[in-house]
Amino acid sequence: TGLNVYSLIVAVIGAVVFLVVYHAIRRRTV
Repeated sequence: TGLNVYSLIVAVIGAVVFLVVYHAIRRRTV
């Protein structure tokens, strides 16, 4: 279960970073 929790945390952090970068690029474009 520990490995699953770790993977879930990594997935969440990755998603947050992706959204931040996506919005940053979108703002620059607009």
